[in-house]
Amino acid sequence: MTAALSRNARRSIWVAAASLAVVTVAGLASFTATAATPPAPSNLFWMANHTVSGTVVDANGSPQANMAVKLLKTGAGKSGPAVRQPGQSPTGDSSIGTPDANQLQAKIGRNEAVLKETKTDAAGKFTLTDIPPGHYNLFADAGNKSVKQDLEVKADADPAPVTIKLMK
Repeated sequence: MTAALSRNARRSIWVAAASLAVVTVAGLASFTATAATPPAPSNLFWMANHTVSGTVVDANGSPQANMAVKLLKTGAGKSGPAVRQPGQSPTGDSSIGTPDANQLQAKIGRNEAVLKETKTDAAGKFTLTDIPPGHYNLFADAGNKSVKQDLEVKADADPAPVTIKLMK
């Protein structure tokens, strides 16, 4: 069943279809023009990541091979006071006990998280890649010769090579 349309009705349909076509073509032109333009920089997508490198040496300056080096981010772990039992004081508080030499060594804190980890090569060198700008701690661990060192990674350049010197 086909209904005959008046001349005005057909003209209205034709004008509406032509208007829709113009709007569609204009929209596509607008879309392609904006698609070719690169997005405005934002810190989330355009922030360059950096490389942290360095050497681990002993107290005499000799390179240390096969040392664990960890990049720590402060504030990423647990927070609040540490619960200590008798004999666990790192300061030797007489009411808690005498410190063990291992308790005085650097340790990974409760509010620190390990972001990256590597080992030194035969020459004592290490490299950690893809590090975003921020404040970190480098932790070199050799059992009873652990050391923690501050590190600032700035947005504009890789940090200078770091030398981590172990305690005696």
